Amino acid sequence: MEQCWLNIIDNRRRPKNWLPVAGLWLISLGYRLGLFLRGLLCRGIVKASCPVISVGNLTVGGTGKTPVVIMLAEFLAERKKIVAIVSSGYGRTSAENIIAVGHAIRQRSVAEVGDEVMMMAERLPRVLFAVGKSKSEMALKLRDRQPDVIIVDDGYQHRRLYRDVNILLLDAERDLRSEALFPLGRLREPIKAIARADCVILNRKSAGYGRSVVQEWLEAAYPDLQVSEIRRLNENIISQQLIKPLTDIKEKRYYILAGIGDGAAFAETLTARLGQPLRVRLFPDHCAYTDADLGKIREDVEQVHPDYLLTTHKDYVKLRGFDFGAEMYYVDLTLKFESGRVDFFELVRGKIER
Repeated sequence: MEQCWLNIIDNRRRPKNWLPVAGLWLISLGYRLGLFLRGLLCRGIVKASCPVISVGNLTVGGTGKTPVVIMLAEFLAERKKIVAIVSSGYGRTSAENIIAVGHAIRQRSVAEVGDEVMMMAERLPRVLFAVGKSKSEMALKLRDRQPDVIIVDDGYQHRRLYRDVNILLLDAERDLRSEALFPLGRLREPIKAIARADCVILNRKSAGYGRSVVQEWLEAAYPDLQVSEIRRLNENIISQQLIKPLTDIKEKRYYILAGIGDGAAFAETLTARLGQPLRVRLFPDHCAYTDADLGKIREDVEQVHPDYLLTTHKDYVKLRGFDFGAEMYYVDLTLKFESGRVDFFELVRGKIER
């Protein structure tokens, strides 16, 4: 269904898509009305007991929010700050409100906390996590724990909670000026919402070559907005037993599976680095992996006999307990600033230490 929707909105000018596009346009009117009413009915701003940093985006799908949250948490923890991360735990099946440090979160199941929270907890064992449906309520519940700073994962649209720093992530390779509001397009809210950001991080999938069209537009339309660029780096593959440099498996027989917002980009990056994979199996973002899904993966492995089964960290925390007949590794992901690193961290530090 997701792939079908993307095919329609990416090719909405084709005559064969006019009828479904008309239906999506009508639904988008209702979505726009819902955004308007939500703004009117907001019950007022909730203020936490410490500075709040929000990290979010304007589009559905992945723009690298979670790696940026991890990067910020590590930066602040290195400066002796007590850091708490608030998340809704998207995709989890439990309704329980959970407050626990990372090493305790790791003892729970993905169904209880969500795949992204589990992934962050593995990277941040000493950071405090507050997982619940309402981000503002969870931020208030943290008062007794007395954190120095709260980071809200995917908080750009959660406007009820006051934030001291509003960080917006955008895809450096996707010009939002040509996008429509969901479900006719990828926008979660109108593009003018960029004005709420204190800073924008443009996320590149690979090494940049000069200024992107998106960066030039942002700097012209929002001259006072601080804009940085980051690039995603994949250096290692990791399993429960070992860590191996990605370059060690170049030209080897490998298989890709992923259930993330931009699985196609993940596969393209690995193909460029390692050569052609035996097969690529993509699932929807936050995939819960049914028995049927697991069966498809097993069938693939039995057919192509890969030496390496590669996935993302977010998928790995859900799939590492299954035996697919080949050892599973996740590809690590780190971020490197292409521009604006000093300005970005100075802005963050200045906002939370004033």
